[in-house]
Amino acid sequence: MFPKEHLEKIIREMKIGEVAYTLPWALGVHKDRVGMLDPDYPAEPAPHGTVEMKIQKLPRGFKVWLPKGWKYPRCGGASCGIEVVEYGEEEEAASRYVQSLKERIRELEEVGREREQQRWWRQENEEACRKAAARFREAQRFWRAKLEEVGREREGWWRWWRGDKEALRQEARRDLDMALAYGDPDDILRALRAREKVG
Repeated sequence: MFPKEHLEKIIREMKIGEVAYTLPWALGVHKDRVGMLDPDYPAEPAPHGTVEMKIQKLPRGFKVWLPKGWKYPRCGGASCGIEVVEYGEEEEAASRYVQSLKERIRELEEVGREREQQRWWRQENEEACRKAAARFREAQRFWRAKLEEVGREREGWWRWWRGDKEALRQEARRDLDMALAYGDPDDILRALRAREKVG
């Protein structure tokens, strides 16, 4: 059996008070000028293309808004459809069709704006990420250079301190040698104390 959800809704399935749109040639005219709707024609929720004639289900039949400019054929006996008991004011089919097109265009424009905004935000996020990454790399380079600079300074101070201490040792050794060779006991004692201080 064919799936019900894929079936086209038709006029005979409309409920009382429901409004729909159908093809203009769904309407025929009885010999005594009574309009009759073919119940097997489609009943669409909105106008599109040639589906442009507005209809409404009433308790005793249908109300029809005749599209402007259409001529309707005559039909035979009472079996030619469901009676139309009321007519609305003439509606310009083309204007309704244009209106539906405008609404569709507005929907597409809205979708386009949303996509453009999403594209803009994506580009902004990518740009922000690139800038943040560049700043991070710059900070890395800066601090690496700083650490290298501090390392060089420490190395320099260390070398200077080692060199100065060695010079103090050599001077203390010379003083002690001179005191032992030529000095008195006080000079020797002072030289020994200086030698002990520098290691």
